[in-house]
Amino acid sequence: MNPYLDIMRPKHWVKNLLVFVPLILSGLISVNFLSLFLVFLSVCFVSSAGYILNDIYNVEEDKRNHKTRPLATGAINNKQTVAFLAFGLLFTSMILSPIVSVLFILDFFYTIIARKYKYIDIITIAVKYPIRLLIGYIIIGIAPNIFLLSITFCFAGVLAVMKRKGEYLSGMVKKKKDYTIENLDKIFTAVGLVYVTTLYIFIAEITQTWIFIPWTLSITNAIAITRYYSDIKDYRDSKSLAILKDKWFFASSLIIIGVIICMTYAYVTW
Repeated sequence: MNPYLDIMRPKHWVKNLLVFVPLILSGLISVNFLSLFLVFLSVCFVSSAGYILNDIYNVEEDKRNHKTRPLATGAINNKQTVAFLAFGLLFTSMILSPIVSVLFILDFFYTIIARKYKYIDIITIAVKYPIRLLIGYIIIGIAPNIFLLSITFCFAGVLAVMKRKGEYLSGMVKKKKDYTIENLDKIFTAVGLVYVTTLYIFIAEITQTWIFIPWTLSITNAIAITRYYSDIKDYRDSKSLAILKDKWFFASSLIIIGVIICMTYAYVTW
């Protein structure tokens, strides 16, 4: 891959599809798709600007821990060039949708401050996910679903804990000093319980049943996440997109998403 494209990390743009979720659940696809698509592009650009900022600021650390990144490998040896690229992406995103600036502010806060402190780093990573949802709600002009925002925040928190465990097991000194496996296990358990409980309530409200469907789906998803967390061996295994390769998680999540979309869309359109 071209190093200038690689430093933008386009494979992570899949996370930004969260901005479309409120649109899908609202039943207003034909009305708001174009405006939300522009917001999606804006979020992708601002996310890439944040990744570039992170790589510039942490290039020396990346030479030890993330050796394949373009600045760390020397594939790109001019920080000013990629800084200009980041500025261009940020400027374009502001033109498309100024509201996404909050994501860059969070990226800046994470890179400069939050990543140095345990717990705060996990919270900062997690909060960016429901903000993507919230942006979608704001653009289409409907009230956000608190349970859906909570589910997204908790699940993102679980992913962040997985990432920290992978970093610890990979011997990344900074994270190894801040966290222990026992510490991460406790955080994973606490956040995971809140995630599963909130997911259960959300599915129960949508399906109008409190027994079989919500119980089965939420517990299956919980088992899949716990199984994946227990099997993490290093940083590469714990990256957020890697969890999609887990068959249990992928299958249970696909069913959950299908149930949520079908039941919510039916409720909105009937």
